[in-house]
Amino acid sequence: MKLVLVLLCVLAPLATCQRQERWSTTSVARSKHRDKTAKGKYEPDYDAARRTSRFGELFENEHEFTLSRRSRAIDSNRPVDTAGSSKNYQYSSHSSKSRGKSSEEIRENSRRTKNVTIGDGICQSIDIRNNVYNFDILENCHVIEGFLQIVLIENNTEADFQNRTFPKLREITGYLLLYRVYGLKSLNNLFPNLETIRGNILLTDYAFMVYEMQNLQEIGLRKLTKISRGGVRIEKNPALCYTNTLNWTAIVTAGDNFIKDNSNESSCPSCSQCPDGFCWTAQHCQVTNKTKCHHQCLGECYGKTESDCYVCKHYRHEGKCVENCPDHLYAYISRRCITKDECLKINHLRKISKIEDEQKWRPFNGSCLTQCPEGYEDHIDENKMITCRVCKDRCRKIGKSAIIRHISDAQVFRGTTVVNGALEFQIRNGNPNIMQELTEAFGLIEEITEYVKVTHSFPITSLGFFKKLKVIKGEKLDINNASLIVLDNPNLSNLFPPNQKIVIQNGRLFFHYNPKLCMSKIEELGQMVGIRDFSNLEVQPESNGEKVACDVVNINITVKEKGSSYVNLIWDSYKPPEEQQLLSYLLSYIETENENITYEANACGNNTWQIVDVDIPNGNTSLLQTVSKHISGLKPYTKYAVYVKTFTTRNESFSKSRSSPVGQSEIIFFRTKSDIPSMPTDVVSSSISDTEIVVKWNPPEQPNGPIGYYMISGFLRPDDAEFLSSRDYCNYGLISEPELEEVQEVTAKIPIVGPSSCCSKDESTKAPTSKKFEILCNQNLGISHVSAGWKNYCVFNRYNSMNESVHRLENDPSSVDDETFVYNVSAKENAFRLKNLRHFSLYTISVAACGVKLREDLQMCSSVQYTNARTRKREKADDVGNVKTHIANNSIVEVSWDTVRNPNALTLSYTVEYTNLDVKDAKKSTECIPYVGRGEERKTHDIKNLSPGHYSLRVRSTSLAGDGNFSETIYFSVGLLNDNPIVLISLLIFGFFTVFIIIGYIYLRNRQKKKKQERLIASVNPDYIETKYIIDSWEVPRESVEILEELGLGNFGMVCRGRLDNSIDVAIKTISETASEREKNEFLNEASVMKNFSTFHVIKLLGVVSIGNPPFVVMELMENGDLKTYLRRIRDTHFVPNASRIIRMAAEIADGMAYLESKKFVHRDLAARNCMVSKDLVCKIGDFGMARDIYETDYYKIGKKGLLPIRWMAPENLSDGVFTSDSDVWSFGVVLYEILTLAEIPYQGFSNEEVLNYVLHKGSLGIPRNCPENIQKIMEKCFKWRPNDRPTFMEIVAELEPFLGQDFCEKSFYHSEEGVEIRSLGIKKVYHHAAPIRFHWGNETARWVREFEDNVTLLDQTKAGTSRGRIFKNGFQHFGNVTNMEEVPLDR
Repeated sequence: MKLVLVLLCVLAPLATCQRQERWSTTSVARSKHRDKTAKGKYEPDYDAARRTSRFGELFENEHEFTLSRRSRAIDSNRPVDTAGSSKNYQYSSHSSKSRGKSSEEIRENSRRTKNVTIGDGICQSIDIRNNVYNFDILENCHVIEGFLQIVLIENNTEADFQNRTFPKLREITGYLLLYRVYGLKSLNNLFPNLETIRGNILLTDYAFMVYEMQNLQEIGLRKLTKISRGGVRIEKNPALCYTNTLNWTAIVTAGDNFIKDNSNESSCPSCSQCPDGFCWTAQHCQVTNKTKCHHQCLGECYGKTESDCYVCKHYRHEGKCVENCPDHLYAYISRRCITKDECLKINHLRKISKIEDEQKWRPFNGSCLTQCPEGYEDHIDENKMITCRVCKDRCRKIGKSAIIRHISDAQVFRGTTVVNGALEFQIRNGNPNIMQELTEAFGLIEEITEYVKVTHSFPITSLGFFKKLKVIKGEKLDINNASLIVLDNPNLSNLFPPNQKIVIQNGRLFFHYNPKLCMSKIEELGQMVGIRDFSNLEVQPESNGEKVACDVVNINITVKEKGSSYVNLIWDSYKPPEEQQLLSYLLSYIETENENITYEANACGNNTWQIVDVDIPNGNTSLLQTVSKHISGLKPYTKYAVYVKTFTTRNESFSKSRSSPVGQSEIIFFRTKSDIPSMPTDVVSSSISDTEIVVKWNPPEQPNGPIGYYMISGFLRPDDAEFLSSRDYCNYGLISEPELEEVQEVTAKIPIVGPSSCCSKDESTKAPTSKKFEILCNQNLGISHVSAGWKNYCVFNRYNSMNESVHRLENDPSSVDDETFVYNVSAKENAFRLKNLRHFSLYTISVAACGVKLREDLQMCSSVQYTNARTRKREKADDVGNVKTHIANNSIVEVSWDTVRNPNALTLSYTVEYTNLDVKDAKKSTECIPYVGRGEERKTHDIKNLSPGHYSLRVRSTSLAGDGNFSETIYFSVGLLNDNPIVLISLLIFGFFTVFIIIGYIYLRNRQKKKKQERLIASVNPDYIETKYIIDSWEVPRESVEILEELGLGNFGMVCRGRLDNSIDVAIKTISETASEREKNEFLNEASVMKNFSTFHVIKLLGVVSIGNPPFVVMELMENGDLKTYLRRIRDTHFVPNASRIIRMAAEIADGMAYLESKKFVHRDLAARNCMVSKDLVCKIGDFGMARDIYETDYYKIGKKGLLPIRWMAPENLSDGVFTSDSDVWSFGVVLYEILTLAEIPYQGFSNEEVLNYVLHKGSLGIPRNCPENIQKIMEKCFKWRPNDRPTFMEIVAELEPFLGQDFCEKSFYHSEEGVEIRSLGIKKVYHHAAPIRFHWGNETARWVREFEDNVTLLDQTKAGTSRGRIFKNGFQHFGNVTNMEEVPLDR
């Protein structure tokens, strides 16, 4: 269909128009259908780029173009050989303008757009074309009072629109058109806040049009919630998705929607996560619920007052939304209040279209109008201003000839009283409001000087929209010299009202192909205007009225009997004349509340009457006086219209010139009886206190008649004490019940497949049907699909069989007991508050809908809907009282208390808490006593094995609602002697301290002798204190550990692969069987450090075998070994990590170090060799104390044994021997270098001595080539000379976190509760300060490194049992015979 092509060619050059507009001089000369005198007029400074396009010139003359059109009498598809019917049609056009300007000139001119704002963010109609720079005109527009056209912008890409956004634009009062804008993929960024298109000005009946947008993929106007007038047309956009995933009915108030020839929805991304599947884009669901704003707001708001609306429902005045303008102001286009001068100044503003140019604004009666209201006419006052005055005799406003095809064509004639010319109607689109729009446009016309022609207009059902038409002069005639032509109108059934007197001064009538217009009505019109004796050429009897009953013989029809789902109808038998034979009766009925309904079809040709064929009993009509028919399957308490007509045939002898009589009754109305309603919907309940529950519901989907009341019943569902007692609540605790959010029922909307309707709004509210699954009470219970509409619910409940007295209950709590209740609630209510309930108790509540009773003996209550709710916890209900103690002996105390009489539901346990007051900071001891019930008078419990002393004690209970409050504290004493206890205690304390002092003195003396001439360098981590290993819960039986194979040589001994419990693959560290007891303790204590660590990116300790020889430490197995070996192994393979993988590895190592940092733990040897890689390529911080002989070259060896990781150490390590988390950050930067270079040696080409000098002279590692930018920035920060300038590991993870996946968020310490808490506190340094140590310097190299003695055993790998891990325990190991130690500060 080329409807849009023709319409847009009137307004703008479409594709064909644009190609044709590149006319050469020759083609212009050859044009035969062109008005060579027409000129396009534009203000020169509005849009220079428009001068290069024919679009603007055609649009400027669209009104003249429309008025110059002349239509054929009969459509070209149905030619009629009528003399004088052929006419020539001329189309106005313009000569082509010069195209000599360069593209640079055009681009420069296009940027010089005029500012169209007229104050306070208000803009006039805007036309944007040819260049994206013209969008700048929208920069300050909050509202466009007029239309917005964005057309013909070619040779652009998506990048041209990326930075163009206009979030200020909220409202367009006219229409929005987009046509052939290339490169634009979404309107989401362009107009992110557009809320309303009012449609005061329409483009061919549409307020929103998207046409031939080749690259547009989504509309994306996610804030658009209202199109007040006009429809939507979205057509021929091959890439456009999400056109059918929008609920246009919720947006378009009055208009027709036409969506066709866009992208196939099956190839578009889904938005199934949205409610009902309605969405603008894959990420933005359609929001139809209005935000909570002031009632004067039309859309969104930024506050709750009338001053906080973005768009007003009525008018805006002084920043507020008001319903009416003040008396001294004037309402302008239904959106703002202006002064008289402002109204007059509108006439001097820029005009874009011819229609706007012809409009003259004038202030009158509180409104700024372009036309005077009925009873008033245009008047020029003494100040030569246009105003309105009361018509002295008859108001006259003159309009010109026009062809009416759309509502927009008709709008021009509002207020017109005289048409100087002809009116032609060719309306083919099915707008449901077309008759109302025509009445508003032509209702005041009294005189037409030429002719009226109505052709091919199927929505027109009557000519009654000419309410005041008095005369058709016929100064110029049309087909067959006719002044009233009515041709091919399928639904026209009436002409002018009988009391309207019309005069046709010249010309004849021409009526053809109007199948629903009876000849009698044409003849009545002919008698009124004085035209009789029609010829067949003028009025064809066979083509007018052949589809309706015109010669009607009345049949009397009545309702004999009716029920809730049926009706029995009876009517008089029809006696056909001799020339006719009665075949059957056609009984038609329809569900309707409209008593003005007409026979058969509606205006759009969509027949909604249900027709039943009633055969003639025995085939003989002469013997029957009446005919009856039973109709079933009706809806309860529903109004129906019904009529009957005959279906006859004519004999051959019947004259064809005569109309055949048809028997037909009047339309009668009846309402079926009411029936049992369906169940209430959306029944929910919630507790609001410890004694009250609120029940809410919605009315039944099928009320089946007036609802008399709702029956609310329920009962207490006691908690099962016997069942609850099967759980040991002391050991397993109480599982708290979180408040569950209400889960909405999911329904699927299924469109009803039926005959296509030309009126898109027909039955729009009935189009979707709900598909729910319910269990129906048939004989064989099953899950069935419930279709929309009424179903005969089978009701088996106690309400329909219970005594009448139950239904006489009033809302009186005294009428029910504590455990059951029944209330009757008014039908006007949809909520009820249940009171005086038991605290923290579960109630089952049912709601039934009861209709008004038909008979006293028949109840009308539906099946029930159930809901459950528990009242809230009552404070202090679980408190324990009257606690007493009885001393049984020196170590046993009997505690007794009164049981809780009325707990929250049931008491589950009691907890006795006691504390020894004689022990400082003594830990409180608790004993839990299981108990389920509420019955005993007193409860007792014995506390055994108490040490002598003074104690405090208190008791609390635990119910289903949780822990109660503790009782008041009581005090008692156990095992104390009465004779001088103070003296005894003093002697014990004195003896204890004496023994302690002697042992301490001996220990210190021996230690000083042993460490003479030795000096402790640094100690950082207090966790590493060499003590005897204590067996704890980490102990694993030796038989549970199986060693499979050796993996490598560790710091203390061997590292092996093994299995734990014959099911888990693990790594097992062991020590030589000949190791000393001290070395075993060091080995086990080193593993004990890891007991405090529990995070994903630090290797986990699984267990310890300390009993027997040798001891084992069982750890998490990392299948890919250490990171350094892994990186070297994947060189020259496809496993070389890319940028995203490098970032992931760096983040995992930083996350593990952030955890250690939070635990105040300094690693001191962070390197790729000490990071491990799992089977899933996850990097974790390795076990602390494990090293490999193969990496001995990574350490600088001093003398025979001293080994230091020089190339990974920070400057402060080398100068002061100070190790902090800041020095770990430096080492992390070196690890990043190893990852980027696939484990190259840092400072390659430098000797260890050169590395020392280089680092101490503020040198650092170079950044490898092809390093990701974010990694490079982190390395630069890690190598800052001043430790405080380096980032924390938390900050490093924060920089990498945006590039990581969801699985990192789920497992990392950074996103854990502890990590979030640290980040929220803003703590930069979480570790203890290291011990500051200064050393003597020589040749700018630290003597403690350069002049090391051979007994330095920092990282010795050669002797099993010598702990390299001591670097982690005691900072740096002590060494002897260090002379001339001077405190020389290092100048940094």
